[in-house]
Amino acid sequence: MAASHLAAPHGPGVLLGGAPGVPPAMVLVVGGTGMLGSVVTRKLLDRGEQVRVMTRDTTQAEAKRLADAGAEVVVGDLRDAES
Repeated sequence: MAASHLAAPHGPGVLLGGAPGVPPAMVLVVGGTGMLGSVVTRKLLDRGEQVRVMTRDTTQAEAKRLADAGAEVVVGDLRDAES
């Protein structure tokens, strides 16, 4: 079965949108304040996606910049199951 019914209106090969009639889900970017993660987060925000960024330190400058840009920034650490 082709995944074309999942394609969001963001271009070919992008499968972030839900099925027709289903609202788009929030995208979680783990490590969203890092070098690659921050670029991905900004691209998603630029496209109008709802983005949640998981970082170990929400007080760092990049976390604050992403929050100001519209991302939801939350504390989490993949090495700590309770976080």
